[in-house]
Order: sequence, then C-alpha cells, then structure tokens
Amino acid sequence: VPGVIDIPTLERADRRPLSRNELLNSGGWVLELATGADGQRLDALFPEGEPYTLKFDDEGISARGSCNTLRGRYSAGSRRLEVTLAISTRMACTDDRNRGDAALAEVLTGRMEADLRETMPLRLRVTTQDGHVLVFRGLPFGL
Repeated sequence: VPGVIDIPTLERADRRPLSRNELLNSGGWVLELATGADGQRLDALFPEGEPYTLKFDDEGISARGSCNTLRGRYSAGSRRLEVTLAISTRMACTDDRNRGDAALAEVLTGRMEADLRETMPLRLRVTTQDGHVLVFRGLPFGL
C-alpha cells in the first residue's frame, strides 16, 4: 500500500510510553500493518473495503472498517494495552469480511505490549502475547 510505513523505518523510530490522552485525543487509529508471530502478513485483517479504524474514548474502544462495528473495553498504561473486543453488530456481509471482523476481535483481545512511535504521523505499535504485531497510524483529530 503506497504511503504505508516499512518495518525498518518503524523500528528505528523513537519510542515513547503509551499515553491514554494521545489515544483519546486523536481522530482514531487506522490499521496499517499486521503480522503473525512468523512475520507474515495477516491477510484476514485486510479484506476488501475500508481498513479497520480504532477509536478510544472514556466509555471504551470501537473498531470499524470491514463490515461490523466491534466494541469493547480497554485499559492503557505505560507500555501496556489490555482490550476486550467483541462484534456488536451483525450485518449481512461477505464471508471474507466476517472472517476479518472475527480475526480482529480475536487478535486484539487480551493483554498486549504497546507503545507510540514518533513517526509522521504518530503510530501505535501493539504486540500480542502470541507475537502478532499490529501497527496503527494516527489520524488527525476531527476526522
């Protein structure tokens, strides 16, 4: 995808602890990269259509993109993110989109390591306990 950050550039970027304020005060976080523990792209998280976008607020977390809206709870601190995410709508979608929603809910549920990468724009890098890596690009506030 043109404009998507490459892994070497991301890994060289300065890291800083996760800030709840920065999670809340962005226009959201769009999924840009997702790999399994083996480093292979998680194709199920990139079905045809809109990319997944996370939004954090005082009430919880929501993810939209492929088909359904996923909602849940989260807690964030220094280098930790804990999420419980479930599909909250049941839209009639194609199988690949339904699989994408289920895969995102599965991968993005649990306790994870997370930090912010000082790239332009800011990126949220999340590593799950089983080694999945997800990178979300910060969106400008108000979008």
